[in-house]
Amino acid sequence: MPKVYVETYGCWLNRAESEVMITILSRLGYEVCSSVDEADLIIVNTCAVRSETENRILKRLSELRRVLEGRSCRVIVCGCLARVRPASILEVFPDAILLDPNSIERIGEVLNLEPGSLVFSDVPTRDVLPEFRGGLRYVVPIATGCRGNCTFCIDKVARRAVRSYDKSLIVEGVRRAVERGAREIFLTAQDAAVYGIDRGYTLVELLEAIDRIEGKFFVRVGMMEPSEVMRILDGLLDVFKRSEKLYRFFHIPLQSGDDRVLKLMNRRYSVAEYIELVRRIRRELPDASIVTDIIVGFPGEDEEAFENTCKVVKELEFDKVHVARYTPRPFTLGSTMEQIPEPVKKCRSRVLTIVANEVALKRNMRLVGSRVEVLVTGEGQSERGFIGSRTRSYKLTFLKEARVGEFAEVYIERATPIYLYGNVIRYVH
Repeated sequence: MPKVYVETYGCWLNRAESEVMITILSRLGYEVCSSVDEADLIIVNTCAVRSETENRILKRLSELRRVLEGRSCRVIVCGCLARVRPASILEVFPDAILLDPNSIERIGEVLNLEPGSLVFSDVPTRDVLPEFRGGLRYVVPIATGCRGNCTFCIDKVARRAVRSYDKSLIVEGVRRAVERGAREIFLTAQDAAVYGIDRGYTLVELLEAIDRIEGKFFVRVGMMEPSEVMRILDGLLDVFKRSEKLYRFFHIPLQSGDDRVLKLMNRRYSVAEYIELVRRIRRELPDASIVTDIIVGFPGEDEEAFENTCKVVKELEFDKVHVARYTPRPFTLGSTMEQIPEPVKKCRSRVLTIVANEVALKRNMRLVGSRVEVLVTGEGQSERGFIGSRTRSYKLTFLKEARVGEFAEVYIERATPIYLYGNVIRYVH
């Protein structure tokens, strides 16, 4: 039986799409292995979002070329970097076959192509979901592509059109995974809020259908663009309020708290609109976690704009802020603008991280002394002897003793900006 080794970089969507390719190859007789040394086929699923990730991937491909010298092992490089930087990839690994994100379901067709072949498509196909391979978590890709055109983002080059999976296919895949023991479902996409727009339905309808599946499990909805959340907000809040299965977790990128910078980024909302969006979620779901992404040092961000961003973070008290220093990417308008010096970006990143941790701690401290339900996932890293779990608001909570895979009521004893700590009171069935 031939063996395939898969190495994945980047987001949850990339991880899910690696599983799609594994599913297709398994049906063709391949077995997954954990080492390059064992492999007859190697797949490197790449990410193009940041320059440091690109450099790391190119270095890794160069290493693989040396390691595989003299072997007949095939190498397929796929993912966003394959579409964005094909020449750079073939320069370090001329014998690789390149497969873009739109073409992942053609993985079985490209195995015998000539080295250096490129398999690209402008129209994505999304008909194969990953098979659940055991464990607690099933990661489900629900769509690819987005409707935005942000000046900092290279994804539009790699993933052009929005393409959603069929709703019934997703629901059936989740049902089978739950029947086989999955307790946590991740619905992932470039922008989960655009799900179904190409098929005539919405994310809300998908969530309602998944919520009707029998069994006890939690569902995490992936990142959603603010303007798309606003479009479906009434229905979204309604299903979140009614559901006992949905993590009360919203990942909604702000990117900047300054209107002028948002315009330079070509974001499709104002700061006031974003603030009202978060306030409404908090009014109707007070216990929800709201996580955001912010870019510091985008071209045109002066000190006043940065201070405006810090003010918004303090006002909205996000549960978590992913702070990223702007990195220019090829084929984006942002890369052609006058750049802010790296020392300034680093300083702003440190300042905003401190602000974000202060408000996150304030949010988490409110839970100290309370009882909450968790799913014991076994994830995360902390002091030895603790076991990771997730609350209904998706907060990572470490427990002294717990049974992985079980639902439990826990007492929260203490908090940090990132974690909660508690003890199991009883298990919930």
